[in-house]
Amino acid sequence: MARSLGPNERPTTVETAFKVVEDIRFSRGNLDDEDFAELQKTSTQWQDKHRRNAERQRSVYARYTKMVANQLYSSKFRCIPELLQNADDAEYSSASTACLTFRVRPTELIVDSTEDGFTRANVEAICATGESSKADDLGTTGEKGFGFKSIFGIAQNVHIQSGLWSFRFEHQHGEDGLGMVTPIWTKPASEALPPGIGTRFRATYANHSAGFVRNLVSEIESRIPDTTLFALRKLKRLVVIFEGVAGRDYEVSFDKRGSTEEENIRISTNVVGSSEFHQDAETVFKVVRTTIYDLPLEELRSTDSTDIVLGFQVDADNGRPVVPCEGQPFLIQADFVLAANREAIPDTDWNRSLRDGVVETFRDAIETFTGTGNAISYSWMEYLPRMPIAGFWQSLYKGIQNSLSNANILESMQGDYKIPSALRILPSIFEHDESPLFPDNADDIYISNEYDESHLEILRELGLRDITIGEMLIRLQEDINGNQQSYLRGTYQDDDWHTAFMTLLDDLLQDRNAKNTLWKLPIVPLSTSEWVAPQTFGNPVYLPYVIHEESVQIQIPENLGLRKLHPSACAVSERASVYARLGISG
Repeated sequence: MARSLGPNERPTTVETAFKVVEDIRFSRGNLDDEDFAELQKTSTQWQDKHRRNAERQRSVYARYTKMVANQLYSSKFRCIPELLQNADDAEYSSASTACLTFRVRPTELIVDSTEDGFTRANVEAICATGESSKADDLGTTGEKGFGFKSIFGIAQNVHIQSGLWSFRFEHQHGEDGLGMVTPIWTKPASEALPPGIGTRFRATYANHSAGFVRNLVSEIESRIPDTTLFALRKLKRLVVIFEGVAGRDYEVSFDKRGSTEEENIRISTNVVGSSEFHQDAETVFKVVRTTIYDLPLEELRSTDSTDIVLGFQVDADNGRPVVPCEGQPFLIQADFVLAANREAIPDTDWNRSLRDGVVETFRDAIETFTGTGNAISYSWMEYLPRMPIAGFWQSLYKGIQNSLSNANILESMQGDYKIPSALRILPSIFEHDESPLFPDNADDIYISNEYDESHLEILRELGLRDITIGEMLIRLQEDINGNQQSYLRGTYQDDDWHTAFMTLLDDLLQDRNAKNTLWKLPIVPLSTSEWVAPQTFGNPVYLPYVIHEESVQIQIPENLGLRKLHPSACAVSERASVYARLGISG
C-alpha cells in the first residue's frame, strides 16, 4: 500500500497529486462520471443516503463560501494585495530570488511565483473554507486559502499549476461559492511554465468589458507603488507586465536590496516601454526595528513578543525626508490581527499593544536620526503623523506627541539635545546676521538655527516655545553685568548690530514690565564712552547735534557741561527715534 502524502510534502508523481485533489473534490459532495457509475451499483436506499449526506456537506460549505462571495471584500480588486501577501508567505529556495510577476492580458491575469511549489497543506488550505496552512508560522502574515478566494472578485475560472499539481476552480457571480473550494483536476496548460517559476495562477476574467479591464489596470498600478516591497518579508523582486491592455504595453519591475534587519532598504524601479505612471527611480528607506515583549494573550497568535518595523523614505541624493502627498508619512510593518475583510484593524488588546509599540519605535527612530549631522537630523519632524486620523489609528498622533515631548530630540545652539519645552524659538528682532543679539547662558535655551522655520512651527506641537520677554531681558542684563566681553559695549557704535539692538528695544518698550526693567539698565552710550540708565535722566542726556542735516552738522559744544549721546549712536535715524522714546532730549 502506497504511503499517503504528508501535509508538508510535495508530490513526486502526478498520480499522487491527482488523488489528493480528487479526495478533496469528493469531500465537497461532488461526483464525477466514474463516481456516479459506482454509486448506481448500490441500493436505492444507499444512493439516497449518500445524496443527502453529499447535499448536507455542500450546504455547510456553501454557507461560508456564499458569505465570502457576497460580503468578504469591499473591493473586487482586493485580490492584488492578497496575492502579494500569499507570495510573501511562500517558501523559496536559497538558490532563487523570491519574485512575483503579474502579467495582465485582455482576457486573463497570469500570476507567476518563483516559490518552491505547493505542499499538500497548501492545496488543502486553498480548498478550505477558513483554515490556513500558515496559522502557527510566525514568519508569515496572511492566510493562503483565506485570501486566495478574493481572486474571484475578478475571475470566473482560476487554473493553478504548482509543481505536479494542476487543478482549477470555477465560480460564477451569483452562485453559492462552492466552486471556490472545489478543485477540478485539469490537464496542465500547453504553455509550459517559464524556467524558475514554481507556481502559476491563470485567472480568466468574469467580465470582459473594456471598462472592467481599464479599472483592473488602474487598480494594479495604484495598488503596487514602489513602496510595496518594503513591507514584504521574503519577496525581493516584483514585476508587472501589461500586454496591450487599456492602452498600456510596458513592463515595470521593482527590486529590493537590504532587509528590515538592516539600516537601509533600497528599491529600484525600472521601466521597459512607455509608462505615465512609473519611471526609473531608486527609493531609499531608513529602517528602525524594535522588539516588544509581554504582549497580551491573543487566540490567533502563539507568542508574547513581536517586532515593529518602521520605514522612513529619504531622498536618494540628499537624504532629506520624502513624504507622500496622501496617507501617513512613514510605513509600518507589524503583526496586527486583521478583521475578516483584511482591510481594518480591530481594537483589541493585542493590536493596541502593537500600536503602542509603533509609538515606541517612532521615538527610537527620531532619537536615532538626531545627532547624525546629516539632513534628516533637522528635518525628521516631517514624518510626524498627519491629523486628523480616524478609527483605530486615531490616538497614534497623540501618543507620538506625548512620547517625543519628553525625549531629548532637539539640538540647542550649544550642541546639547533637550526636550522640546526646554528650548526657545528666537524672533527676528532678537537676531542680527542670523545670530542671537546676546549669547545664551548656562540654561542653554536657544534652539539650533539649523532647523527650518517651517519645521519650528511643527515642533510647537511638541512643546517648543517662543523666547519670552523676560528671558530676553535676562540675557541683556547678563551681557551688561557679566564677566565676558559685552556685545552691547564691545561693538562699535557705527556697527549695524546696534541698529538691530535698538529695533529690539523699540519692541520691548511696548511692554510695561519690560520698560520698567530697561529704565534701570545702563543701555545709553554717552559721548564720554560711559553707559547710563534712562532712570538717571533727571540729569538730562541730549542728542549730540544742535543741527544734524545732510549738509550741515553742528555739535553741542563740549564746554557747556551737558551729558551727550555718543555721536555714532544716533547716526541712523531708526536709532534716534528709539532714543527719543527713552527720554533723550533734542
